[in-house]
Amino acid sequence: MDSTMIDSSCKKMTRIELVYTVIRNMVRELSKNPDLELPESYLAYLEKGHKNKTIYKTKSTEEGSKLESLIRQAHGFKKNQLP
Repeated sequence: MDSTMIDSSCKKMTRIELVYTVIRNMVRELSKNPDLELPESYLAYLEKGHKNKTIYKTKSTEEGSKLESLIRQAHGFKKNQLP
């Protein structure tokens, strides 16, 4: 029973890290373009320590909502922020 719960938690954290990394890499690349102004909400991805705060300090009870939030943020950037 315990190993099943750990396995489930690991899958959620892996997904959170994957989505976070995609967003962070996208923000890093876009920040190199001086003609493009990044929305303030995405500037945190450029800060040192943001990844640890976002991923590793997430409580197991917050994993689902954190994943949904990251996906909405990624989708919102794609849809509304690019020229």
